[in-house]
Amino acid sequence: MADQPHLVADLIADLLSDDGPRDLSAARVALVEEARTQLTGSARQRFDTALAYAERVYPLREDNVLLTDQLPTGLLRRVALEAGRRLVSLGCLGRAEDAVMLTADELREALRTRADHRRLVSRRKAEHAWVRANPGPMTYGPEPGKAPDLRGLPVPARRINRAILWMMEHELTAPPKANGKAIVGIGVSSGVYRGRVRVIRTADQLHTLRAGEVLVCPTTSAAWMMVFRRAGAIVADTGSVLSHTAIVAREFALPAVVAAANATSSLVDGEEVTVDGTRGVVTRC
Repeated sequence: MADQPHLVADLIADLLSDDGPRDLSAARVALVEEARTQLTGSARQRFDTALAYAERVYPLREDNVLLTDQLPTGLLRRVALEAGRRLVSLGCLGRAEDAVMLTADELREALRTRADHRRLVSRRKAEHAWVRANPGPMTYGPEPGKAPDLRGLPVPARRINRAILWMMEHELTAPPKANGKAIVGIGVSSGVYRGRVRVIRTADQLHTLRAGEVLVCPTTSAAWMMVFRRAGAIVADTGSVLSHTAIVAREFALPAVVAAANATSSLVDGEEVTVDGTRGVVTRC
């Protein structure tokens, strides 16, 4: 946000012209009661216990990302950019942002000796571009067999390991391939929405999203939440029902499809699509 004050100003303007946030609490209560009416006996008790536990730990998903990832890396970025600005003024770098292509030792050396690292930065940028264009397979080695036997673990350890294994199965399973006009992924937030595509690959492009557009991206993080109010729907290349994209899309009541294969490379800005967040299908109109 500090890098994009214009985006912050635009979002404040959006809030001033908005009718106000939607109150989803009544719909949430109704959905919970609908689920409970379909359960009886011990099944309903297990549901209530699981829901109460989820309500207690669910907020930690976002708080954890903010406190352990976004804030620390944001502070490191500010240091790197300041070092980069000084090196640009010394003729050692072409752009302040190039500082992130150097190690901490290389930054210190350049600031102390005025070493010209422009050629080194250029080479590393090329290597980075090659890796992004050639990501390699989803997994290496032989296909895993059946899930490991967890019976030897204490009950709390069995519970958390089952959850982690379930999450990894959904996160690491190869996504479905695009099929003609349709792109098939995992529906993680229900609803159907038709709108124009806006492909955004990095956070510094967030200001390009316009109200009502379908946000198509590789994935999202807490820094992306500021523009979710603008989106009409979300499509992500990667993710699962427990990924950041899925969780926040449900909180904003936005239809969302994740694990949508190569959506960012097959869809283009301005293209009109229908996003079915229930079935997990994105269809070109």
